[in-house]
Amino acid sequence: MVTKASRWRHERSEFFIIKIVIACIPTAIVGVLLDDKINLLFYNFQSVVIAHVVFGILYIVVENYNKGKSYNNNDNAIA
Repeated sequence: MVTKASRWRHERSEFFIIKIVIACIPTAIVGVLLDDKINLLFYNFQSVVIAHVVFGILYIVVENYNKGKSYNNNDNAIA
C-alpha cells in the first residue's frame, strides 16, 4: 500500500537527485575547460603540503571545539 507520505518522499528524493545532476553540469564544464590550468596550479608538492597542513589544523580546531558534545542524529533521519 502506497501512502501519501511515502509517495511524497519518493517524489522529493527524485527531485533532489535531479537538482544534484543539474548542479554538477557547470562544474564539469569548468573542469574540462580549465583542466591544464588546474593541474598546473594544484598538482604539485607545495599545494598538497599546504592543503594538508591547513585542513589538518582546521580538523584539530573543530574536534577540540566539539569535544564533550553529544548529538542525537535521529532527528534528521530520512525514513
